[in-house]
Amino acid sequence: MIAGFREKASKDYPTVKKIFDKHGVKFFAFCGTALGAVREKDFIDWDYDFDLATIGPWPFEKRHAVAEDFRAHGFDVVHRNPTTDGNIWFQRNVHGDIYWFRKQQGFYTYTLDDGIVSLKIPEKYFKKFIRKKLGDSDILVPDPPEPYLVATYGEDWRTPKEVQQGKFFFESEE
Repeated sequence: MIAGFREKASKDYPTVKKIFDKHGVKFFAFCGTALGAVREKDFIDWDYDFDLATIGPWPFEKRHAVAEDFRAHGFDVVHRNPTTDGNIWFQRNVHGDIYWFRKQQGFYTYTLDDGIVSLKIPEKYFKKFIRKKLGDSDILVPDPPEPYLVATYGEDWRTPKEVQQGKFFFESEE
C-alpha cells in the first residue's frame, strides 16, 4: 500500500499511455487496475502498483524500445524479461507492470524467464475490451468486466477492501 497512490499513479499514467501509443502497443487494465477502473472509475487509492497487459507475441526489439522509452521519460526499468514474452516493471512516482501475454491453446499465458507459465487466463476473458474511465483519462478493460472481476476477486469484488488479492493463476475454464 502506498499513501496517495491514486494521485501518484495519475501523474505517471498519461506518460505510460503516451509511450505505448507511440510504439503501437494496445494495452488494457489488468488485476487491480481493472478493478479500480470498473468499480471506482479511478486507481484504487490504497493500491501499491498498477497493472497493464497486452497480447503478443511482441518481438524483443519492440519490448526493448518500450523499456528504453520509459527510461527516456525518467522511469526506472526495474525488470525486463528479454528471453520470453515477459513483462516490464517500471517506476517513477509508483510501480507499474506491463504483462506481455501470448495466446496458447485457449488461454492467455505469461511466462517467466525460466520458461515457467506464471499466469494462465482463459481466453474468454480477453476476447473483447471496453473503454472505462480511469481518473482524468480512460483505459480498456475486459468486456464484459464483471465475469473477469468475479474470476479474479470473487463474487464480492464490488466491496472495497484494503487488502484485495486477486487469484493470479486460473487453473482452467469454469
